[in-house]
Amino acid sequence: MPSRYKNYNIAVNAHKKYKNILKNRGVKKIEQYKTPRMFYPTPEIRARMNTVRHTWSMGDHFYKLAFEYYGNASYWWVIAFYNQTPAEHLLFFGATIEIPLNLNDLLDIIY
Repeated sequence: MPSRYKNYNIAVNAHKKYKNILKNRGVKKIEQYKTPRMFYPTPEIRARMNTVRHTWSMGDHFYKLAFEYYGNASYWWVIAFYNQTPAEHLLFFGATIEIPLNLNDLLDIIY
């Protein structure tokens, strides 16, 4: 499975406002991932994507669908991102979402 962190840049945080926190942790700096800039697929790209339609029903969750289609529940965010629905509570029963089937291709497009 592809890593969602493959193109992330790592930043070093040693800012003076964190001086006490760093001291309490016994470190001089913290390395952290920078927030990635992701690009939503254009309509042309979406038209070429191989997807399956899913009707949202009782008991559905992004993580369950990610496990079913990708074998890894941690890719729940791909389904949410692709459908521009950041949270499950924004979907109603009977809503139709699309699940992109080729995870590698999609990740190459959005990063």
